[in-house]
Amino acid sequence: MEEIREEARAWWACQEYSRGGLPCRINHGTASNRISWDRTEEEVRSRREELLVLSADGLREIRHPYSTVARLAFADLAGLAGCPPLSEQALRSIVGSMRLALQVEQPSSARSAPSPKRGLGAPRDRGVFEGALAALLLLARSEGPGLVPFLHVVIPPIGKRLLLRGHREPTLDVLRELASVCGPGAEAVMRSRGVVL
Repeated sequence: MEEIREEARAWWACQEYSRGGLPCRINHGTASNRISWDRTEEEVRSRREELLVLSADGLREIRHPYSTVARLAFADLAGLAGCPPLSEQALRSIVGSMRLALQVEQPSSARSAPSPKRGLGAPRDRGVFEGALAALLLLARSEGPGLVPFLHVVIPPIGKRLLLRGHREPTLDVLRELASVCGPGAEAVMRSRGVVL
């Protein structure tokens, strides 16, 4: 049943991107990819909340171009300067999508198979967990202490990764910065969920 639900969600994300629900495209560079928006900056700014929710839902995606578009669009939207704070409903939806992304078990073939374009010696793409963790940090930087009431949703899946080799130090670094950006309330939420910095 869960596989059917996940396939339906993946199909929806693909359809949403294909039909222009997320009005951007990838500009493939020689060293990195960027997003180009198909709308003016004012229009993107006015739809920021809706587009962030859609991008957050795409953070679970493991297929290119959907995973790349979701991560890059989320980063652009979270970093827009001069925007009002997100509504409680939008934050709840975004953080819920991040929790699902933090729980994705990426198949080993998706993590280790080199891209024909990158070759064997090129750096691997970040996994779903790392992408969701980076998105959480971007959201914390833009929303600050306003994110604290929603942190209890994402701390448990992050805490589980603290026990895995290779994840502990990078995850602790993100949690420390999260506590710094969101204030003492964030540390209290982490402690209440069993995560001690």
